Amino acid sequence: MSLQHQIPSASDKPRVGLLVSLARIVLEAALEAELIEHLACQDGPARPGRRNARNGTRSKTVRSLVGPVTLEVPRDRWGTFAPMTVGKWQREVVGVDRVLFPLAAKGAPTREIVALLAQAYPPDAPERTLRRIVTMAQARLEDWHERTFEAPYPVLHVHMSTLRTPDGRSAGFPVLSVIGASAPDAHGRQRRELLSIHALPAEGGHEPWLAVVSDLRRRELSGVTSVVGSAAVPFRAAVAHVWPAAS
Repeated sequence: MSLQHQIPSASDKPRVGLLVSLARIVLEAALEAELIEHLACQDGPARPGRRNARNGTRSKTVRSLVGPVTLEVPRDRWGTFAPMTVGKWQREVVGVDRVLFPLAAKGAPTREIVALLAQAYPPDAPERTLRRIVTMAQARLEDWHERTFEAPYPVLHVHMSTLRTPDGRSAGFPVLSVIGASAPDAHGRQRRELLSIHALPAEGGHEPWLAVVSDLRRRELSGVTSVVGSAAVPFRAAVAHVWPAAS
């Protein structure tokens, strides 16, 4: 893997924990895409069609950059499916977790995600399989991107990041992640939720930021009083249009 990942370090436990459910959606989508491609290659006189080719799933907990993730791994009837995402006997993700943010980002360009996956997967990974992984992941993430928020989040933590090569060059496109935090309770505890991940065009400008904020409001995010984080400055003007009282 030649890219420096965007996932926070293990010491950032609150933020890492918020990514587990997202990682499960992406990883299971990748495994399903790989099985579909595998079965397409297995059709022949001895195995006519894929109607009875599946053999359910099995639960498997794997290590990833965001922590342990429990997956439902699909199986084929003949036991020949050997996925790249998590090998048959492996207990660690091979690299797709390192590009979790761009792969899961709303509005991410397919061509650039496929190029990033090509650096996360083994060199012999077929481009057709990588494209199917992107398509499958985006389809399964639609509900996540469209969900509404039942509780208000007064504080938004915003963070913009870009994958980089070991020599410091940017790779891919900027990604904006937004985490909502509730007011502390009597014990000082806060409810935290990863609200959204958006791809941002490289040229920047005001409109992409406003689109992110408007999308959050459309999904019934309310009660915002302050915005903090590495992307707070360019985010501020867009927030002012939607939540004028926020600082």
